Amino acid sequence: AWIKAGAPFVPGRTAYNTDAKTVLTSNKALPAAPKLESVYVLPNNRTIREANSKHQLVVMAHYQDGSEADVTPFARYFCDDDGIATVNSEGRLLALRKGEANVMVRYAGKVGISSVMVQPQAPTASYPKLTPNNYVDDHIFAKLKQMNVTPSELTDDSTFIRRVFFDLIGTPPMPSMVRQFIEDDDPKKRSKLIDELLDRPEYKDYQTIIWADLLRNTRILLKEGVEPYTHFIRESFAENKPFDKFVKELLTGTGSTYQNESATANYYRVTNDPSELTTSTSQIFMGVRLECARCHNHPFDRWMQDDFYGMAAFFAKTHHRDGLGKDEIIVYHDERGEVRQLRTQQVMPPKFITADKPLENPQGDLRTYLADWITSKENPYFAKATVNRLWKQFFGRGIVHPADDFRASNPPINPPLLEALAKDFIEHNFDVKHIIRVICNSRTYQLSSKVNNAIPTTGL
Repeated sequence: AWIKAGAPFVPGRTAYNTDAKTVLTSNKALPAAPKLESVYVLPNNRTIREANSKHQLVVMAHYQDGSEADVTPFARYFCDDDGIATVNSEGRLLALRKGEANVMVRYAGKVGISSVMVQPQAPTASYPKLTPNNYVDDHIFAKLKQMNVTPSELTDDSTFIRRVFFDLIGTPPMPSMVRQFIEDDDPKKRSKLIDELLDRPEYKDYQTIIWADLLRNTRILLKEGVEPYTHFIRESFAENKPFDKFVKELLTGTGSTYQNESATANYYRVTNDPSELTTSTSQIFMGVRLECARCHNHPFDRWMQDDFYGMAAFFAKTHHRDGLGKDEIIVYHDERGEVRQLRTQQVMPPKFITADKPLENPQGDLRTYLADWITSKENPYFAKATVNRLWKQFFGRGIVHPADDFRASNPPINPPLLEALAKDFIEHNFDVKHIIRVICNSRTYQLSSKVNNAIPTTGL
């Protein structure tokens, strides 16, 4: 119809949001095209019981005016594991062998996901009844049952005590402690041991090592600021400071990098470049990798260049000056400073990456707005990214993997579990020790690593 009408050009109109039955004429004005809001895939989650079978994906575009269109022929498809399934340019999926894979679909800058589980065997009629210790087990066991995998038995006491010592305080237990633990008949001894380890001084030291690494707390970068910065991190975990408060203090640090009372200023000693701060802050505390959007719109996520530089604007008015000591830096805020979008050279106002519009008339230190938003209970990333890092600490791999790569094209392996952990974290006011207790007290954490006879090995 468009070609018959003489291929009229209407600024702002896209090619595939017009009903094919509409008669278009060259002398008839066309309405402005509705804005594309999202893309979704049907089915978005599928269990396939037959290997080497073919299946059709359908891609739907949803527009702001409520209209939808089938854009399957015009979308692009990528599978994250071609050994499990492949997909062609027409959305035709071929299931190959047992396992899980995600198909990412892109259309007009929007991304959709379809998760596929290839499971040739039907669910076992005699699947054992498993007794969960808490909600972690509920979600893990539900997933294992769907995969037709029977978990191993509980690990023995000697293995458990060694595991929990290394995971919580980074040291092995003394032989006498192991013997005493094995001989103890208290049915709650594992839970009590977890509590005891969380109260030991080595716990705060071990968490300090983990977070000092993430925050790049090194003498090469911070000079004499290493001592006060380390002291701040250690004392925060020693008092089990709510994690949102810990992050707020980091993001709003000012003053001398050499003083304990202003140790968080060292967060800005590592770098004072707004673009670098945007990249590191979003990745550490939200698990969002914005680096791609620094030079161009993100190819595998929703983020645009305006999103990146809108976030960078929060750091534009934070500055350095020399202090009195050798290599001492004073971090301060004033009204000077701006950030320009790389492509358009437009001065960017501060804008949260999930917001449609910039902040209205922000006053004072812009970092306070950013710190409040990042740590808010409404932030869709903060709680999930934090519990995901904790999960990785105890299992070696995040529910989202890599642990700092939350994006539409990299979905969690167990979405209900991630949601439950994040919800619990928020409800307990961002209490890190609480989430650690939940994870370590779960039956999942305490299972043996030995393969049992009930687990099929093919494809695992």
